[in-house]
Amino acid sequence: DETFVCENHNCIPYSKVCDLVDDCGDASDEKHCVNHFDCRSTSSRRTEHIPLSSVNDGVHDCSNDEDERLTCHQEVIKGFFLKMSSWIVGLLSTSFNIVVIGKGTL
Repeated sequence: DETFVCENHNCIPYSKVCDLVDDCGDASDEKHCVNHFDCRSTSSRRTEHIPLSSVNDGVHDCSNDEDERLTCHQEVIKGFFLKMSSWIVGLLSTSFNIVVIGKGTL
């Protein structure tokens, strides 16, 4: 049985590498794995590992909810009035900048 040498010099079987469990004690056996998502806990120095299938599934698996903040198509501004207001403010500020820059170059 081949062994994996942890960063803290412990040795574990390769079958325990990337299994979502910190078998080394320093999490080096889960460090560079692509089969899971790392929850970076702000309250402790330990890193939680969850399956990739648990990311953006509507269930908060990480203690800091980091696994549910990665939604690509999440609306920041909700509601027709707020969307229209933001567009109007953006267009007015762009127009104002064009007029001011235009007057400054003449």
